Amino acid sequence: MRLLRALAALSLLMSLTWTPAGAQDAYPSKPITLVVPFGAGGALDLIARVLADGLRSELGQTVIVDNKPGASGLLAMRTVAAAAPDGYTVILSSESNHIILGLIDPKFPMDVFKEFVPISLSGKFEHTLIVKKEMPVTSA
Repeated sequence: MRLLRALAALSLLMSLTWTPAGAQDAYPSKPITLVVPFGAGGALDLIARVLADGLRSELGQTVIVDNKPGASGLLAMRTVAAAAPDGYTVILSSESNHIILGLIDPKFPMDVFKEFVPISLSGKFEHTLIVKKEMPVTSA
């Protein structure tokens, strides 16, 4: 019985190793596009450029930061949703684009929960409410 199980396991392992997928190029074999739903110069763009540099070094492949501002991020989301699902076009988004828009706008033309999968947290930003020193307030 053990021999039969071992042969079955070996057969399964060999079939996984010699499938057509094994003949594909190693990822990444071409440039990766990192789409950002905001214009250049903002906080998310800065994170994208640092991330792209790190990915270039780690993967040995060009990573292009493609800023696509407009329509509250919808232009960028549509670009990535229309791309081949091969890992060469990804989006670096924020909660306001990928979660909040779909929740507050019932007519939002995309179901982000069905079309996208989060893969990593890339950063966190603290927001601060600041007033002039002369104003007589100390809390919100």
